[in-house]
Amino acid sequence: MKSRILNAILAGLLAAVMIFTVTACGGGGDGSVDISADTSAITEAAAVETTTAVRDSHSLPDADLEGYNYRILSVQPKSSGVSWCLTVPEEQDGETLNDAVYERNQKVTEEYNFTMENIVVSNAMSSALQSVKAGDDIADIALHATNASAKQVATGSFLDFNTVPHLELDNNYWEGDIIKSLSVANKVYIINGDIVFCDDDYTTFTMYNRELGDDLGLPNMYEITRAGQFTYELMMDNMKLVVSDLNGDGVIDRPIFGWSGGKVSAMNDRIGMLTFNNNCVAPYFASSGVMLFEKDKNDLPRLAADTSFAAEVFEDVRAMIGEYSADWGQFSDAIPIIVSMIDNKQVLFQNMVISQVRRFFRDITVDFGLLPVAKYDEAQESYGTSGGFNGEGIVMPVTVKELDKSGFVLEALGANSYNVFEAYYTTCLESKYTRDIESFEMIQLGRERIVYDLAFFYDFGKIGSSLNSAAAKGEGNFTSIYASLESAAVAEMEKFIEEMTR
Repeated sequence: MKSRILNAILAGLLAAVMIFTVTACGGGGDGSVDISADTSAITEAAAVETTTAVRDSHSLPDADLEGYNYRILSVQPKSSGVSWCLTVPEEQDGETLNDAVYERNQKVTEEYNFTMENIVVSNAMSSALQSVKAGDDIADIALHATNASAKQVATGSFLDFNTVPHLELDNNYWEGDIIKSLSVANKVYIINGDIVFCDDDYTTFTMYNRELGDDLGLPNMYEITRAGQFTYELMMDNMKLVVSDLNGDGVIDRPIFGWSGGKVSAMNDRIGMLTFNNNCVAPYFASSGVMLFEKDKNDLPRLAADTSFAAEVFEDVRAMIGEYSADWGQFSDAIPIIVSMIDNKQVLFQNMVISQVRRFFRDITVDFGLLPVAKYDEAQESYGTSGGFNGEGIVMPVTVKELDKSGFVLEALGANSYNVFEAYYTTCLESKYTRDIESFEMIQLGRERIVYDLAFFYDFGKIGSSLNSAAAKGEGNFTSIYASLESAAVAEMEKFIEEMTR
């Protein structure tokens, strides 16, 4: 759903940039575009003109909610974590996203006469489950990592959003792809959309160190990507050219982030790519079209029948990561080292989610760009990536007492979140967090096909997490891992289906 709006934003932006490029600078030989002149008015006008026409309208009536207090259960955002998920800012502070959320909240609360409260807890899902068990109406919605929430819907603690008054989930300010992928027996327990962009923030892309590529005479990766030629093979070839024993000790040192006793080691040499251990396989399976779990005609999950291609893709990914890459785990202490490696041109690619650019890359001095996840081969019609299974999703406890008001507010917030969505994409990603207009184009190419494989959301039998872990360590093979976990995955899935269809 969001892609319809993003397509229109991109069209306006690229049209404006193309006009400016031809008349003012003619473009750069390295694929970059000189946008030093102020084109903000042009791009903003183009974005508004093209996006408003495709934005759905809600059908909420005028209403007075009589001071209803709308409560959002969420975790305290850490300095290294996602901090822009449906928060309730106390004031404007000049930060683009903070102010966009604040303005949305002010507009909607004043229009419908209600208040908002952010209830901060250490674990939103745990708190929601405990409150439901105790029969307490603790919050209207809870925000928690989608993959951690997925199995919990079988506890009976959360409402099917199809039964919530006023919600219009077919409108494009709700993320239809996620709703469809995570529904069970046509019941919807987890949603998100423009109201939270954590799903966008946790979408996987590829950081490309442009200066290192230029130093080594590598081809223009933007042109290659546009031509549909950014593949595993090409990526591997470039990684081979980059690997170098900089300190001359005869060994390619790889940083160890999180695998060895929780320690972070320094990096002395140059490698092809950095990855992170909980998301090594999912984006490459998605980009190649591999699905480990599918939906049947009754909207129930089932294991995919053919895994031969999955085995082939896994072997290529494991080899690529194991031979020319290093895993940085999920260790916050690693961030300064990662930033230093990019700045010192010691790594060419990084398998990463967009939020890393926003959170960590602002002070990097070298020019870097964003690329899609590579295709398996050129025969694929489009690029693709995995949906953000670590991004927060919205669930609604069954203990909500004033469901009519609660559903009304949720729909009102969703329908009025377009400015938040636009601030994220057209202000932050297009000009604030990325270094060139081509990166914004690459983001759209990477979002042509977003895959939400239940193997990584529900992780039945720990198939998804085990494959990620093995690839990150450069160990194992798909066939043996899958065979050892298949029966457990089927049993866990069947139990889940039984609980969901009672």
